[in-house]
Amino acid sequence: MFKLCLIFIFVESTIACGGPLTGALSTNPTFQFTFYPPVAWTYYDGTTAPTGITASCLNRGPGQWADSASALRYIRNTIQVVSYQAIAQFGISSTANFSVSSYTPPNVLIEPQTLVNGVNCSVAGTYIAQLNSVTQAVTASGIVPYTNTMTISVSNNVVAYYHSQWANFATYIQNQLSINYGVIFVGNIVITP
Repeated sequence: MFKLCLIFIFVESTIACGGPLTGALSTNPTFQFTFYPPVAWTYYDGTTAPTGITASCLNRGPGQWADSASALRYIRNTIQVVSYQAIAQFGISSTANFSVSSYTPPNVLIEPQTLVNGVNCSVAGTYIAQLNSVTQAVTASGIVPYTNTMTISVSNNVVAYYHSQWANFATYIQNQLSINYGVIFVGNIVITP
């Protein structure tokens, strides 16, 4: 009976932590994500216009903000919500704070997928949205991928967790941002330290 109880405790703790506890212990890691930003993580001020584009093309895309401050506030709120969901999911210390750095909402004019009043709005300096994320930039030399990076930093955390626990935590955040907020991720999450 005692062996069965110990096996149950081991299995339960392994499942809760997402597998064996591996890697270094740390209290305040950072997570770097590379992604195509969702339209809601961008803004268009309505005045910045690429050379050669007509006024009829200067429209904000659906879900885009009118200014950088509003877009950044939305991003920070989104990260806070998803981070606190991850805290609840993985039992991370509730004293932890999360901040976003290295990402500034870009001022992007998203080209419509159709003609606007018979005018093609695809000129260098515009952007292409697919699956509700800005995935490509139109440049003078052609269309190129439009990836961005963002760092989420943990601070004020008093409990050390293994790297594997932080990896599960970061993967949970990545999944929630992808499923619920339309973030399309590219590559692996970089966790330091």
